[in-house]
Amino acid sequence: MRAHDREPSDLPLAAAVADLRGYAVFALDGAGVITSWNAGVGVLLGFEEHEFVGRPGAIVFTPEDRAGGADAAEIAAAREWGEARDDRWHVRRDGSRVWVNGVLHAVRTRGGEVVGFLKVMRDQTEKRAAEVRLEEQRSLLDAVLDSLPGAFYMYDGERYVRWNREVERVTGFSATELTSASPTDLVLEGRQVLEHVDEVFRHGQRSVELYVRTKSGALVPYLFTSQRVVLNEQPLVLGLGVDVREQALARQALERFALEQSAIAELAAYSLPATDVRPVLELAAERVAETLGASHVRIVELTEAGPVTRAVAGSPEPLSRAAPGPPGAAGDAVAAGRTGAGNGRDPASSAGADAGAVGASETSAGAGAAPARPAAAAEVQAIPASVLPAVGLGSGVRARIRGHGGSYGYVEVLSVMPDAFSPDDLTFLNSVAFLLAGAIEKQRLQRELERRAENDDLTGLLNRRAFEDRLAAALGRAERQGTRVAVLFLDLDGFKEVNDTLGHQAGDEVLVEVARRVREVVRSWDVVARHGGDEFVLFLPDIASRGEVTHVAERLLEAFRAPFAAAGEVVAVGTTVGIATYPDDGRTAQRLLNAADDAMYLGKANGKSGFIFFGSAPEAG
Repeated sequence: MRAHDREPSDLPLAAAVADLRGYAVFALDGAGVITSWNAGVGVLLGFEEHEFVGRPGAIVFTPEDRAGGADAAEIAAAREWGEARDDRWHVRRDGSRVWVNGVLHAVRTRGGEVVGFLKVMRDQTEKRAAEVRLEEQRSLLDAVLDSLPGAFYMYDGERYVRWNREVERVTGFSATELTSASPTDLVLEGRQVLEHVDEVFRHGQRSVELYVRTKSGALVPYLFTSQRVVLNEQPLVLGLGVDVREQALARQALERFALEQSAIAELAAYSLPATDVRPVLELAAERVAETLGASHVRIVELTEAGPVTRAVAGSPEPLSRAAPGPPGAAGDAVAAGRTGAGNGRDPASSAGADAGAVGASETSAGAGAAPARPAAAAEVQAIPASVLPAVGLGSGVRARIRGHGGSYGYVEVLSVMPDAFSPDDLTFLNSVAFLLAGAIEKQRLQRELERRAENDDLTGLLNRRAFEDRLAAALGRAERQGTRVAVLFLDLDGFKEVNDTLGHQAGDEVLVEVARRVREVVRSWDVVARHGGDEFVLFLPDIASRGEVTHVAERLLEAFRAPFAAAGEVVAVGTTVGIATYPDDGRTAQRLLNAADDAMYLGKANGKSGFIFFGSAPEAG
């Protein structure tokens, strides 16, 4: 074999990624022994170079993964296919674990012989935790359905598409059997149940008492309350079956109970696919008012700006006059970033604020009402009777909307009748609040995931991927409209000295301030991103002339003339700006970025702290 055939063909790749910021990168020889690393390994895994280089790459795998041969399997896959990707837990030097997105590249000679490997790792622990929390919320919603005191089902006219465990327990049929079952298979009165389903599809809601036929042949009387809903343009029948063999309640009470459970089932099903929580809150307010026969219902969300009313059902007039504060007003105010009620954002009176002091022994709905069940007493509180007669009300209750992140708000229910709410009503209200907590938490987590996917965690600017996507879209518009776009690539001058002398925390302070200054300089419609490390990029759409771009570049340089504060010190940091324009210097996002980057490096070589157009001489700042 000739000497040059032994040269690794992928070494340029190694050189390109070895200095990536935010990544841990290390090389291994053909036997899987670590031969080199970058500083990101120390940040991510906690090793010093002498502790890491020369050891088997398997040291970063968990004991259970090593026992299962995951490390060897990864090397084998990379050797055969060129690379191996994984998402798994890895072990840090101190024994703690970090969730990593990684890829192992095979390094080959020009002749194709594998002579080593290159491992690139990125910390995804927070993203993993958020995904786990989202899955937990989905599980919580499933748990709500399973905890309902009845058999919940969802029917699309041809088959059952969803049910809770109670259906399987009562009927004795397995999930597989229920998938292919029809209503006539489960109910004795076949024609009557088909008529019931048809009436629900045509009229919206129906209740009927029928006999469930179990797999063993037993007959059990059930009261079915079904309702038609439309989810994703698909009409469905949602229903709840309640065993009435030992019915001891009056007919009116039973109907109300069934309506409560049907409302919970509808809310649960509606919230499952919902991406916007506002319609869920509005539906909840309507269903609570209808089900409990309440005069007034409002749902309030606690935000960083204070309490905000999100949904109202019934006349809001008594609410504005009574305006009692949230339950546990002191604790909820802390969760919302407030120090007390009555700050002008929500019309809470001092009398209402005292409502938060109602203890568990006072959680009845009105004077003389029966004590609530423990589950309701924990999160549902009575509004003090002393504040209600003055506004024409007889009773009122308030339920916390509480999730993993604390108190998200409350549901307030008022009635002109005294002692209007039974213990079952309080339990129902508590269940509604539980569902709303899941919906709010799911939306907040989803928004956080979306934000993290597009934004740089340190500066809040767009990240590299999001910037390139938006630039590509802007170039498409420019091509259609015949307009021009400028791309500016900024690299900081003197930033390394800040990191070396004052530390990375000080460097982070400078980067945050740089992001702020750049945002202030550019136009509101210009797009700014952190490209990585101490590099920033921006593009200017719809530019009329080169002079317009020059003006922005001059303003950017001027923004760096003022010194920066970092770690209690005053430091000087400048920038060199490379500029490329569409369509003169490229027609794709990558070509323009490369051209702007090339221009920036030429500016660095010619004295720094200035700006330069691609293909032109540098201009001093």
